[in-house]
Amino acid sequence: MAIAPSFAALFKGSGNPSAYRLLSGTTPTQVQSDFPGSPALETPTAQQHFKTNYVCQFGDELFSWHRNVVYKKDDTTGNWSAVHSISNMDTSQGYSYHSGLFIADDSGPKMFGVYGKNSGSTLSYLTTTDGSSFVEADSTGTHTNYFTRPVIYRNVFYWADGSTVRALELDGTLTTYTSVFPTGRSAHAGFGVFDNRLFVIGLDSDAAGTPWKIWEFLGGTFTVVHTIAASNGVALNSSRFQAACLFTDSTFLYALFPSQNASVQHSNYLVKLTKSGAGFTESDISTLTLPSELRNGGANTGAYTRFDSLIDDETEATSPGINLFYLDDNAGDRTYYPWSGASTPMVGSSSASGNYALSAIPGGGERFWSSGDLNIEIISFTTLPSGTEISFKAYGDAGGGDDKTCRFYFNSSEENPVTQCTLVGTATGGSATRNGNQVEDVKADDGVTTYTAIWDAATDGLSAGTRVTAKATISTTTGP
Repeated sequence: MAIAPSFAALFKGSGNPSAYRLLSGTTPTQVQSDFPGSPALETPTAQQHFKTNYVCQFGDELFSWHRNVVYKKDDTTGNWSAVHSISNMDTSQGYSYHSGLFIADDSGPKMFGVYGKNSGSTLSYLTTTDGSSFVEADSTGTHTNYFTRPVIYRNVFYWADGSTVRALELDGTLTTYTSVFPTGRSAHAGFGVFDNRLFVIGLDSDAAGTPWKIWEFLGGTFTVVHTIAASNGVALNSSRFQAACLFTDSTFLYALFPSQNASVQHSNYLVKLTKSGAGFTESDISTLTLPSELRNGGANTGAYTRFDSLIDDETEATSPGINLFYLDDNAGDRTYYPWSGASTPMVGSSSASGNYALSAIPGGGERFWSSGDLNIEIISFTTLPSGTEISFKAYGDAGGGDDKTCRFYFNSSEENPVTQCTLVGTATGGSATRNGNQVEDVKADDGVTTYTAIWDAATDGLSAGTRVTAKATISTTTGP
């Protein structure tokens, strides 16, 4: 597989749309200029879904999709410019029925996204292999007016749509899993990947008192594997839309969701889920972790509460940062809560970027980047007698020296690759050399040189046919 790094950004809730970057523990900052031409904000008419705009890195370029336009950031001027316009996009939901841009493997890296077509209910998709020429094509299926926080799982694009979950393969084949949320609203739903398995939290009814449930994708269908305890999981009987989220620290799965008690006092809950056979056991850690404003009628509780999660496994490769976001009814600023563990209270900070917060879940490895940051892109994996050859390119310091260090990480069971790859043999490309389990003396020459390293996957306990997630990091830091 050849997966380029993906990452996400926040957008303004009013005024001209623009991108923001966020590293763990920092305040969101704007990435250069606003989008040109003062485009209007997307306006879903019934608040039916989260906005799924976000920024994606493809090669060494930044791209973003807002309304029916794909924007590209110029590294020299720092400005955004339109590189592709979709003429036949559905406008009935204020140009909001589309995904963000994602990277997947299709015999090489491909950037793609999904949107509703304005003729009937056709579901269409957009692809590019070079970031310059874009291809619009129709899938094999149709859509409704929902598009809720998608996720890539095993190179297939999943999202909740009405009472169903839809899955789009890169050849345009669309599969619909019906009646996952039989009488509920899919906008409640939040996907997560844990133990190399796909889960989604949601509600199967709008009735007050309905508990939150967790479905797993098993044997080609979505099956309920856990029901949140009624004392925690009482749903709101709302005319609008709430949303829960799932996230993992690679040991436990966590569910963060809005709720209410018997006196209809709004609150939020956070439960830790431990694997137990085919399902989970749960423990309520709300009091330990959630600050007062998120509990028992606090300032950040309400009938229309929404949560997102973002995993930053680039800032600290072996200990990914977990970031949680709160928004009430698509209004006001988004509050950002860095996660510090299951027994540490979270401390929030308001984000000036407002309601255009991250709502797409690439499956781990999300990151924020701006011009001048170092970047590494895995091009391919090739099986050789000596091991698995990793081909990669480096970006961000074309005028600099051969002084960068690259490391590679994998995981065969969780969404975040945190185990460093065992390297053997000789590194190639430029002046690159292998020193233990890292490649040194790499020049970040904006993709001019293709470098290689040999990964001894067998020594790392992997056998033929094992599915793994991998990532690469680059820095000016040397050492073991």
